[in-house]
Amino acid sequence: MKKPKAIELNHCERIIAVHPEHCSGPGWSNAIVRVYVHDGASGCIRVEYLQREEVSDAMHHLFSIGEVICRELIAAVPTAKMEQSAAGAAEDEE
Repeated sequence: MKKPKAIELNHCERIIAVHPEHCSGPGWSNAIVRVYVHDGASGCIRVEYLQREEVSDAMHHLFSIGEVICRELIAAVPTAKMEQSAAGAAEDEE
């Protein structure tokens, strides 16, 4: 396994979440890890993406468990679908 990719953080940044996910489409699949970094000075959040070969051994071993937990947490978030406005519906038809 290659050396894991290091996420560079400035003095005001910290990692606030890590989201492993298997992604796929017609004829392709990938396992990525999204790393969410919060900048305490600006309040901005950026996302770094790690490919399978860029993760640490620990992340590799925890990937499947983390993916299941993330999926369950996402499903547990209460949501309400908003009705589409007439203007939004007209834009979708174009």
